[in-house]
Amino acid sequence: DMTPLPELASTGYCLANPGEAYIIYSPSNAEIKVDLRTAYGRLKVEWMHPVLGNSIQAGTVDGGEWCTLKPPLEGDSVLLLYK
Repeated sequence: DMTPLPELASTGYCLANPGEAYIIYSPSNAEIKVDLRTAYGRLKVEWMHPVLGNSIQAGTVDGGEWCTLKPPLEGDSVLLLYK
């Protein structure tokens, strides 16, 4: 189940099932710092444009620590992190 957990992302916009999946909104192409300290192993990274709906697979990140990600899209973006 996804729960609003704004404290997990520097943007303040985060839905999460901690350790499993995260959906984070990034207004105006802002860099995102995400608290992945309760996520162990690797998470897949996907960026979506919230208006156009196109997405970009962007590899993986390691859980267990804070992570900083920069959107590859212009304007607003949605970051998906999932197992």
